Amino acid sequence: MHDYSNTLAPHLPTPALPHVAGFLFNNKISLVISRPRQTKLGDYSFPNPLKKHGHRISINDNLDKNTFLWVMLHEIAHYQVFVAFGKRPKPHGDEFQTAFAKNLRFFNERHCFPAETEKLVAEYYSKLPLRKSLEREIAHTFREMAGETTQQEGVLLSKLAENSFFSIRGRIFKKLNTRRTRCKCLCLNNNRLYLVSLDARVQPVAIEKMK
Repeated sequence: MHDYSNTLAPHLPTPALPHVAGFLFNNKISLVISRPRQTKLGDYSFPNPLKKHGHRISINDNLDKNTFLWVMLHEIAHYQVFVAFGKRPKPHGDEFQTAFAKNLRFFNERHCFPAETEKLVAEYYSKLPLRKSLEREIAHTFREMAGETTQQEGVLLSKLAENSFFSIRGRIFKKLNTRRTRCKCLCLNNNRLYLVSLDARVQPVAIEKMK
């Protein structure tokens, strides 16, 4: 428990720390603070005997505290769905949305999110299915509160139209269909498909350049 608290302290709002640390400790979930990843903010991995690991959650280390908590509750919901239902449910189906909404309610009612966002967070989890437009508004609010602005290099992937082109780390992608929080994208460098977070900052590429 002490190790979880020490690891999480720089990344979480103070009111959330004992709740998150206690949950991870009591459920024996390994925590990995990951280097920044362009394609995702965090993930949950169920036990894998071949890779010799149990339940594991990883979250990027460059997130502001409110976004870190949001992503943590998202990944905890994936854990809860796996424990209750196995691999059968859809990744972001009804079971996940119910679990995520309950997690958000628990932490929001204990004032773990900023007071100025509590009403918006409550609006988000109060009705299923969860609304992507509200989630993006909350994510934008968290970034603004952390001092991040639209003056950063590039634009949010969510702002690009489908079938447009963009680059990340020197690779060119085509934006395909959008899912809840990620987008299926085709990498033109290797012709492989990737799921990229809609909150990823990308550099638009003019279509003329692709001819």
